[in-house]
Amino acid sequence: MGYYCQFKASMLHWITRIIMRTLCMMLQITQTRFVCQKVKQKWKGSL
Repeated sequence: MGYYCQFKASMLHWITRIIMRTLCMMLQITQTRFVCQKVKQKWKGSL
């Protein structure tokens, strides 16, 4: 049971990272890298 919970947690983390990366790529395309950096720092602090 503990293994399954760990697996679910890592999946959630992985999905979150993909979403964040996609958002950052979209932001970079629209020339707002500074915003991307700020969002990344905020997420690193909350995780």
